[in-house]
Amino acid sequence: MSKETSATSGVILIGAVLTMLVAINAVNTDTLAPGIPALRDYFGVSTSKANLVFSAYVLAFGVMQLVYGPLSDRFGRRPVLLSAMSVYCFSTLLCAIAPTFETLLLARALQGASASAAPALARAIIRDLYGVNGSRKVMSYVMSAFGIMAIVAPAMLLPAEGHIDFSFDNAYLWAGLASFVIAWRWKNLLLTIVAGMGVFLLWRLVG
Repeated sequence: MSKETSATSGVILIGAVLTMLVAINAVNTDTLAPGIPALRDYFGVSTSKANLVFSAYVLAFGVMQLVYGPLSDRFGRRPVLLSAMSVYCFSTLLCAIAPTFETLLLARALQGASASAAPALARAIIRDLYGVNGSRKVMSYVMSAFGIMAIVAPAMLLPAEGHIDFSFDNAYLWAGLASFVIAWRWKNLLLTIVAGMGVFLLWRLVG
């Protein structure tokens, strides 16, 4: 394999990893939504209080997007993104093992604050890799993947037997059924593994 082909493959792989990390944000919210009743019953809180897991995530996500730009300009994109995604892995694992509802809220806030680094820095990294003109096309792919994950995430786990209806109306039905099989804790463990793979790949690929 020539050096040019190897470099091209590396750039494509980096784009794919960034796409995965950006899409994780949709998975963070959409896969948790059907598990709110189970989460509410487990911690013995009201439904309105259980929904604070979304408020904590979204608030921290929005605020930290304003911070990562200046941080990456000061310290570099690679260390900031790797640090943020490492915190994401830790906070997602903390979500999975949270012993109290207050701990879960703190973990969700950390999760949102760290997860916002991916969309905040992905544009800059892609622009560096692909140039101004090429970055537009790549970002369209990244945002398309984000939109697809927002739709697919609630229906990621489907029943193994019987007729499978992929219609939009049944998406949350399947996600609700999956919540009885795979608890919200296990979903966070799965996200920890996926994010950990992304961190490792970024560490190896992004110079």
